[in-house]
Amino acid sequence: MLSVAVCGNIFASPNAAQIRRAIELVGNPKGTLIVVKNYIGDALNFGLASEQYKAAGGKGGVRVLIVGDDVAVGQTQGGIGTILVYKITAALSRSGPSLDDVEATAKQVAENIRTIGVGLEHCHVPGTEEAESHLGVDEIELGMGIHNEP
Repeated sequence: MLSVAVCGNIFASPNAAQIRRAIELVGNPKGTLIVVKNYIGDALNFGLASEQYKAAGGKGGVRVLIVGDDVAVGQTQGGIGTILVYKITAALSRSGPSLDDVEATAKQVAENIRTIGVGLEHCHVPGTEEAESHLGVDEIELGMGIHNEP
């Protein structure tokens, strides 16, 4: 099996056409598991692309697993650890299990792992003026979102 990342512009989700093209390029006859961070733009676009792929009769089927963000929130707010879910699922998929087994493992990992984001600075979008940091040289901020927001 193959692991692929589909990226949009800076701080933006890839569009459904980009995602569908990636699914087509992977074209796994065993099926494709898409692991998506729980960000509304990603959830919408990856979900739409998977439905379009299925409607067009794509090979092997597609499943989407939404995984919680890597921020400091309680366990009741959902699974955490998107990057580790990606890595563990990709490693497992290379050994040749069924799509059902890969998806079950991905769900188990997402439900049982926790991570916490740490920021040393706030994000800076290329081409914009850098903001002053409110953090001292000996400080960190816990519980950062994917765009380095608190």
